[in-house]
Amino acid sequence: MFCNIRNVDWSDDLTLKADLTKYVQRRYNRNEILTIVKKDYAEYAWSIRTLANRLNYFEIRYTNYDVDLQQVYAAVGIELKGTGCKLGYRAMCQKIREIHNLNIPRDVVYNVMQDVDPDGLKNRGGVGLPKRKRKEKRFISKGPDCTMSLDGHDKLCGYQKSMFPLFIYGGQDAYSGKITFLKIWMSNNNPNIVARHYYEYVKQSKTVPDKVRIDRGTETDMLTTIHCYMHKLCGTYEHVNEIVSNCVLYGPSTANKIERWWRELHHRMETFFKEQLSRLLNEGHYDQTCQEDRDMLAYIYIPVIQKELDIFRTTVWNHARGRKQVKKALPTGIPDFLYEHPEQFGGVKSGTTVTEEQLTIVAEESGIMDPAYDFYLNQEQLIKFQTYVPDTSIIESYEAVDAFIYLKQECNASIREEV
Repeated sequence: MFCNIRNVDWSDDLTLKADLTKYVQRRYNRNEILTIVKKDYAEYAWSIRTLANRLNYFEIRYTNYDVDLQQVYAAVGIELKGTGCKLGYRAMCQKIREIHNLNIPRDVVYNVMQDVDPDGLKNRGGVGLPKRKRKEKRFISKGPDCTMSLDGHDKLCGYQKSMFPLFIYGGQDAYSGKITFLKIWMSNNNPNIVARHYYEYVKQSKTVPDKVRIDRGTETDMLTTIHCYMHKLCGTYEHVNEIVSNCVLYGPSTANKIERWWRELHHRMETFFKEQLSRLLNEGHYDQTCQEDRDMLAYIYIPVIQKELDIFRTTVWNHARGRKQVKKALPTGIPDFLYEHPEQFGGVKSGTTVTEEQLTIVAEESGIMDPAYDFYLNQEQLIKFQTYVPDTSIIESYEAVDAFIYLKQECNASIREEV
């Protein structure tokens, strides 16, 4: 007679505990967590009740009502000094849960924000609301990596895209709404740089989307070329002539799915930096016609903004549960979960797996991994700026203005000493 022997090793599995904590911080519900752990921890028996018992054993709570209120005030205060000052209370709560590890209820965050910054909270009440009634139209996608929307964003660049050298390029999975990557550089006009952003994402994910949705323009020529070439190397289609017509979708920016998302980024994060940049310009600290000023601005701001883009992409957007929309054909939920588990919503995982060898061939033949594209400044300027500000990774978003002013003062002082 055989009997089932339960695997009790889960109680000492620290990786399981860390993953369960992570999923709870991201507000995954129990059914969603159950879907994940059944795949990742198949050696243990799972059910909703078992999951609840193990969360209780590890003392993992969706909401911790015993958090010291002073910790909440401190966390909100830190975020309000930076790009968090552009967030509503829902996004702020999500950011505090993940960045500050405080699983607090939304009403506490709302009350603290109301106490600390009542005017700002009121002004942000309409963030993301459309200015006019939208036309009813549906977008259909069969699953993750079926279609990726790619587009450039230049709202930080100022008047006629020439005032500040801060250009963002990004991709969004059309099915799940997940933002797959966001990169900031000094230009979006160089086809090799734009293609490299896309290539680095594919290299990290090891998956080529079935289709890319882009605008017609010279800056996307290399991107579409390497996208089609990767499909050719993978043998996605029997005939080469089918690749371009099936793998690349052209159209205007207004019809690109990611185009609507840029508004979220603009209102919830970018306006914070636009206020800083305007201050530098209006107070005479920054001269847009001086190339060294432009290089100094890029040296300080690109790593600072990139760090905030990464946090916004993962925490504020990809880990936040989207609200249900009337007549929306695509599923609604947490973008990361929708992307990883499409079968729960009737979707099918798409895309083509690409090997390291194939990626190496693409990089060598396209030249996009040329060391000349490794950094946005030349080596001479980089060494010069590092003399005065050696580590830009430690600069907080609210310190960027002072860091730029300091760097410029030191550079000017060194020029006067040479004279």
